[in-house]
Amino acid sequence: IYDKQTNSIYISNINGDPLKLDNNGYISKISVDGKIIEKKWVSDLDAPKGLALFKNDLYVADVNKIWKISLKNKNRIKYKINDAGFLNDIVSNKNGEIYASDMFKNRIYRLKNNKISIWKQSKLLESPNGLLIEGNNLIVACWGKIKQGFKTEVKGKLIKVNLNSRQIKKFFSTRPIGNLDGIVFNKNNGYLVTDWIEGKLY
Repeated sequence: IYDKQTNSIYISNINGDPLKLDNNGYISKISVDGKIIEKKWVSDLDAPKGLALFKNDLYVADVNKIWKISLKNKNRIKYKINDAGFLNDIVSNKNGEIYASDMFKNRIYRLKNNKISIWKQSKLLESPNGLLIEGNNLIVACWGKIKQGFKTEVKGKLIKVNLNSRQIKKFFSTRPIGNLDGIVFNKNNGYLVTDWIEGKLY
């Protein structure tokens, strides 16, 4: 994730099994021209994935927990979710409310006022992965209907969840696209979504 305050980029490193609580994961900090500023800016994580910034804090989705890490002094707070399946992506709204996807439990968690709750749970989320907030909607890149491990019987698509009503709505099309992973918005090209299995960009 890009930090415009310092003109640097933070990168999550799983460094091992993406589901294992092995204390091997870390966050790197690099410059925008690709030079490593600090390879292990923060270490002793498990399998960090999605990153989000709000003001002076970096939020990290890490298997069964969310980390809040100070950009100034690296102090961290852990928000553990006891029955989590597999936390993946994370995003912040303009008020600092944090949303995190749980692929294996078909859930979206919300971290608000230092408390985590299940904000949305539904089979219609179809293994939610990448998250993006646009206006009053949470855009979700779905992995698909999982049959075993990470294999799917039906590939994923884009859906949107209204942040006020929490209602799930169609997004462009209900046609399966792929095993969707990260999602960003590009003002010139619209939505850019990665397919993790196929290694494609839509």
